[in-house]
Amino acid sequence: MPEVLAVCDSGDVCHDAEDSDGRGGPAWLALEWLERGPRGADFGERVGRGLAALHRVGTGGWGWEEDNFIGSLPQENRTAPSWAEFWRERRLEPQLRRARDVGRMPGSAAQWDALFARLPDALAPAEADGPSLLHGDLWSGNVLAAADGPALIDPAVYRGHREADLAMADLFGGFDARFQAAYREAWPLAPGYERERRPIYQLYYVMVHVNLFGGSYVQQAARLLGPHPAA
Repeated sequence: MPEVLAVCDSGDVCHDAEDSDGRGGPAWLALEWLERGPRGADFGERVGRGLAALHRVGTGGWGWEEDNFIGSLPQENRTAPSWAEFWRERRLEPQLRRARDVGRMPGSAAQWDALFARLPDALAPAEADGPSLLHGDLWSGNVLAAADGPALIDPAVYRGHREADLAMADLFGGFDARFQAAYREAWPLAPGYERERRPIYQLYYVMVHVNLFGGSYVQQAARLLGPHPAA
């Protein structure tokens, strides 16, 4: 990822010139300049191996030391004792509340209750893997072909289950078969990722899009949520 060189919050006076009201200018972030380079035939493979190496970094518990953002929406990162609790309380529930408040709630309350009830079992493999350092917003637009190789930009970083990054990469496409194969060669996945865990992880990112854009994302979230539980 590009190195952060300097940062200025909007309330700080860290500009040579002041605005007409006497305050400093807008917030800014200065990052290392990455020269663009060719992707090459092995680009996807290099991204897959690099992502697996990033995921091997995971000192600490589920969460992060401070909150951040996913797109323009706040993302809470306060730690939780289990991954299932973190995914429910820090990821799915805040987006569900936001969607419900504006009349965009996908599915029914019974469907959401059924999902929450099965999270501890469904996400149990995460406890065996342990926390990984995640990019947090891994769509293809955040992977840059730099002169010295692939670079990940614009993260929504925290420590979580590594499959959440893979699920986001699968959601909108742009990652080739070499990426998938290289990652799994470097760090194989437990059974049940595609069938069970991927839809649960993708639901968070689609709920973010529900709250940012509405429209067809509401129906997509409902499909990921699954059928109404039997009475």
